[in-house]
Amino acid sequence: MLDAAIAGAMADSRGAPLEDGQAGSDGDASHLTDVHWEASSRCASGSCVEVARLPAGQVAVRDGKQGDASPVLVFTRSEWDAFTAGIKAGELR
Repeated sequence: MLDAAIAGAMADSRGAPLEDGQAGSDGDASHLTDVHWEASSRCASGSCVEVARLPAGQVAVRDGKQGDASPVLVFTRSEWDAFTAGIKAGELR
């Protein structure tokens, strides 16, 4: 379940799905200016993953160290739910 959700989650920073064989995203999150990026409350160093809820219900994830220059992964709500459920269930150890 989790592997299928993650495989379907890869998108460029505009949310467009990547074609088979592509990896990562286009590296530009600067157009995501109307979203609020959040890091975990446990992140004291600023070197953490940041998450933003997008207007269409998707969830965007980026590297907080790189900020707007970071590649962005965009998950649908169901993909994000599967991903976080997998973490809670210990599937990613």
